[in-house]
Amino acid sequence: MSYHHQKETHETSTTYECHTIYAKGYDAFLTRPNTVEEVRCKVCGRACLVKRNQFGPTGAIAAVIGSKSLYDYFYCPEAGKEWHSQSLKLVQERENTSSQGIKKLITQDLDRALKQGEAS
Repeated sequence: MSYHHQKETHETSTTYECHTIYAKGYDAFLTRPNTVEEVRCKVCGRACLVKRNQFGPTGAIAAVIGSKSLYDYFYCPEAGKEWHSQSLKLVQERENTSSQGIKKLITQDLDRALKQGEAS
């Protein structure tokens, strides 16, 4: 049996490490090297972890054309957890609605999801 993160051949079986998927601009951020001291997650407000002086493409188009640059990579340590993923969806939904009533309801749901995360 194989899973989405495994590649099997007749001779060997290789398992690849699964990575958390981040949402650029919400729980993952790229900045010019050593220009930003701290970034906070726009989903949960926690201080992001940082990998400084990374070198590589900074987006899909850059990857396609082979463009690479130096950058600092900030990412939320809570990303990928169920409550954080749900909170991210709520933040995105709240941004995309023009209804103030729906925004209020989404904010209530978001507050509950964030409290769940604080409790875990």
